Amino acid sequence: MSFPMNNAKKILIITSSAGSGHLQAAKAIEQHILSNNPNAKIVQKDLFLSFGFKKISKFFFHFFNKIPKNGLVPLHEKMVNLVFLSDKLLWPKFLFQIFFFLLKNDFDKIVDTQRVGTSALIKAIRLYNKFKKKSLYLEKVIVDLPTKRATNYFKYIKSLSKNDKKSIILYSLEPLLDDETTDEMFWKKHCKISKDQVIYKKYFIRNAFKNFQNKKIDENPIFIKIKTSNELERDHLTKIINVQNIDCLYEENVFTFSIKKQYVLMTILLGSLPSIAATKNYFTNFVLHVKNKKIEKTI
Repeated sequence: MSFPMNNAKKILIITSSAGSGHLQAAKAIEQHILSNNPNAKIVQKDLFLSFGFKKISKFFFHFFNKIPKNGLVPLHEKMVNLVFLSDKLLWPKFLFQIFFFLLKNDFDKIVDTQRVGTSALIKAIRLYNKFKKKSLYLEKVIVDLPTKRATNYFKYIKSLSKNDKKSIILYSLEPLLDDETTDEMFWKKHCKISKDQVIYKKYFIRNAFKNFQNKKIDENPIFIKIKTSNELERDHLTKIINVQNIDCLYEENVFTFSIKKQYVLMTILLGSLPSIAATKNYFTNFVLHVKNKKIEKTI
């Protein structure tokens, strides 16, 4: 099996607004599919907003996505538990809503980038296969690093029935082994599935980032654009640029940085909703690292 299925005409991508990681993965997968199959029709649906209770879900996600910024980890963990409680409470609604949605749309491929509702999704797909004489799988993309601590995904896969497990395919990075000695042991232990049901694939990334993959460094500079959303961001960036004497052009709220061959470009990935305190600590450590390494010019 490979990803994507090049002959798929209509593809459903299921995602979630609980954080933006699932949404960005869904967007990257859509671009990936269309690059291989430009004629494919792709429908993207939020599991909770489309098949759950829309108003309640919107209200919940507003606070769920806001809490991490303030570093309230214990409260965020409790809300995570509430998200997964919905897996049981909304199971019947997910099952029937998704089943009838599949019947109306006649999909050829179903991809899932989020964690919740795995059992209901697979039950709906199996019913759909029976009615439509198809053999579709739930193709679940693991956006977390596959370790023994990736319980957000694994515990719901592990608890599936034997028949349901036959209808799932995972896309994942190679796992980080701990007590296990082989990949086969890892997937058996944490998901109770065979390694044959797992396709190893690098994280799906959006097209904008692919322009820099395997890019050879030459004498021509690379241009990176950063758009500011308010005057405070603009003023802070302007002060930093003036102090460091960085090559940069500013037009219409967009800073365009010229990254030359001799520069060192470093990025810090904090996720879509990082804690303010964590961001400050990362930046402080970054500055110390640059000073210790005595890097002449760093962007």
